[in-house]
Amino acid sequence: MFKIHRTPIIPLFFFLSLSSSAAMLNNQEIRFILDDQQTFRQELTLTANRYLTGDIWSDAPINNVFITDKTNHPIKQFMPLPGHGADIHFRVPASGTFILTVEGKPNTEGTIHLSEKSPADTSLPPKLLSPRLQSLTTALQHSQKPLTQFWQEVQETGTPLVEPLQPYSPDDPRGKSILTFLWRGKPNHVRLLGGPSADHPELIRLADTDVWYLSFIIPNDTQLSYQLAPDVPDFAGTDREKRRAILATAQKDPLNHHPWHYLDSLDKYSTWSTVRLPAAHGEKWLDKTPEKKGTVVRHNVVSKQLGNQRAVYIYRSPELEKEIPQVKALFISNPSAKSRASELACNPTFSDALVSEILPDLAKEENLGTDNKILIGSSYGGLISACTAIKYPDMFSGVLSLSGSFWWKEPGEPNQFGQEKWVISQLAQNKTLPVRWFITAGIFENTWIYPSNEELRSVLQAKGYSYRFEPVSSSHDMLSWRSALPSGLIYLLN
Repeated sequence: MFKIHRTPIIPLFFFLSLSSSAAMLNNQEIRFILDDQQTFRQELTLTANRYLTGDIWSDAPINNVFITDKTNHPIKQFMPLPGHGADIHFRVPASGTFILTVEGKPNTEGTIHLSEKSPADTSLPPKLLSPRLQSLTTALQHSQKPLTQFWQEVQETGTPLVEPLQPYSPDDPRGKSILTFLWRGKPNHVRLLGGPSADHPELIRLADTDVWYLSFIIPNDTQLSYQLAPDVPDFAGTDREKRRAILATAQKDPLNHHPWHYLDSLDKYSTWSTVRLPAAHGEKWLDKTPEKKGTVVRHNVVSKQLGNQRAVYIYRSPELEKEIPQVKALFISNPSAKSRASELACNPTFSDALVSEILPDLAKEENLGTDNKILIGSSYGGLISACTAIKYPDMFSGVLSLSGSFWWKEPGEPNQFGQEKWVISQLAQNKTLPVRWFITAGIFENTWIYPSNEELRSVLQAKGYSYRFEPVSSSHDMLSWRSALPSGLIYLLN
């Protein structure tokens, strides 16, 4: 079992309820901020042969995470995710005191979740980040009436709970809040899809109640969408199949007051719930109904090079405001999920087909013009937009990438420094092209997306490109992309 203590070695800011109990403290949540020495240390008392597991989330990339014994002898290093955090998996070799160390830039803030796996009947209630849930837990020691009052309050205010925190420093005028997702009922388990995590984490049950919760510390300009998934099917299958099983029950949060119907179907499974904190960017382009509306025309285009056909929708915008001039937007569909994975992964044949087949075919019926063409895409779409602009810089004047997958490398390519990220390597190694860039990515995309976009930004700056990089407090999320799109258009079209 493990106990958590404050280590007196280095001054730092954090708060935590300490326990002298011999029982395991499961699902611990620890807030931290790296000090001037760029280090956070946490002392752990662990029992031999137990399994310590958990994760770290931070608001900036971390450089190193490792465990040492009490003499500072290194035992295991945990590879930081190329984003904002790290996963912890550690089999305790012998009972004793260990030090968990996090290193990074000063003032990096975040949360550590830790669990030591042991029989369920020995676990204690988890530490609560939410002050509202802390007060509810205290009140429930005397009566069950506060639980009814709590749900009445939640029904009125809506979910998730948002509880502001004071800014950690004057340099952070936005401040941060504790965001707590809630589910009411008694399922076997509930998981979160979307939100500030890409890991589909499980909500935690509050004692023997119908309250399930999961808390995060997030910036006050956060905007995101999410779903909750009770009783996700458990079955024998591959890891990918089990992960995707969350889609069987993922649905809108029944207590959230801001649903998002971005699909045609309006059932609860096709509807997402949204969060927009006070400092989040507004959506002025969606907040009003324009007097004039654009038109959409569908064309069917056949590509001999790609060996398939697809629908291409052409949107002609009306005269709006001076910020965004009139445009024609070509939306090129993916014939299938398989073709998407093949064509958009920096496939030069797709770029060739776009330039030599698709655009010329459409030009027979549409006046597409000859200048100021920009490529726009999200995720893999951002990747192929960049690859196409690099191959045909005289055809396209700009790239607008929304969470572009710039971690991508060619299959079978040697994993050598400077070679693993194709777009970044090409831009770094070759002459500067006449292409402008607008790139955005969410700080919660703590897998490969955000760090590769940061790396791309550094290369663009070093090579003298005209560019704008706009990180946002969101995840791999269409809600964020639709907010960023107008900014990108204004920058690239003016």
